Amino acid sequence: MSASILTSTSAGNGSQLKWRSDSQWSPTIKVFSKTQF
Repeated sequence: MSASILTSTSAGNGSQLKWRSDSQWSPTIKVFSKTQF
């Protein structure tokens, strides 16, 4: 699931979170994507 979210956000500001996608960053990206969408 995280990979899908990263791919979707990669089109926007997810590029920075892409390389930061770690175990502890997973929840952060989830919340970030939720706030964006």
